Amino acid sequence: VAALRKRVGELEAACEEVTDESEKRVRVLRQEMETVRAQNEKRIATLTQSNRALSDKISAKQGGKEAQLGKREVEKQISDVRSHYQKKVKELEKKLEETTLALEKATGKAILLSDEQRAAVERSEGPVAKP
Repeated sequence: VAALRKRVGELEAACEEVTDESEKRVRVLRQEMETVRAQNEKRIATLTQSNRALSDKISAKQGGKEAQLGKREVEKQISDVRSHYQKKVKELEKKLEETTLALEKATGKAILLSDEQRAAVERSEGPVAKP
C-alpha cells in the first residue's frame, strides 16, 4: 500500500511537471502569435500609408493610366504581405491549438481562454463554446 501511494505521488508530481511545462509552452505560443499579429498590423498600416503617399505622388507627376499601374503594384504588395502574415498567424494558431489539445489530454482538463483569446479564435475559426 505504501509503495502504491509513493507511486501515485510520483505520478502526480510528473503530471504536474508536464502540466506546468505545457502551460508555459502555451503562453509562449500565445505571446508569439500576438507579436506576429501586431507586427502584421503595423506592417499593413505602414504599407497602406506608403501606398497612399506613392499614389498621390504618382498621380501628381504622371496622372492617367501610368499612375493606376503603380497603385496596382503597391496594392499587390500589400495583398502579398497581408496573405503572408495571415498564413503565419494561422500557423501559430494551429500550433497553439495543438499544444492546448495536448495539454488537455495530458491533464484531462479543458483550457480556459480569455475573452480576447476566444475572440481571436472565433475570428479565425468560428464560434467557441464557453465553459
